[in-house]
Amino acid sequence: MPETKEIKFYIDSDWDFKPPIIRIWIDDFLISERSVFPQKKLKEYLEEVVVIDFKKGQHKIIIENVKTALANVTLHKIVIDGVVCPFTTLDGIRYEAMLEI
Repeated sequence: MPETKEIKFYIDSDWDFKPPIIRIWIDDFLISERSVFPQKKLKEYLEEVVVIDFKKGQHKIIIENVKTALANVTLHKIVIDGVVCPFTTLDGIRYEAMLEI
């Protein structure tokens, strides 16, 4: 039986000419694609909220910066049903997290 989870992504960015675009993937399905207008220098951030029905098992969450030229994205935290979920990044462009249901 699927279990409904609310996932919040807290993201900010640095950019001068055009805001970066991020994609959020869950289990290789594109969940969201949007510009990140909030800017770090203005002390603003994007709170992206997604509600998903998950099957039992392990799930992969990926957040990626699609336009990396002249724009940086920082993922500050992922919160799933009120609990902070750890994530990793090797390059600050692609962030990954694993979720066990």
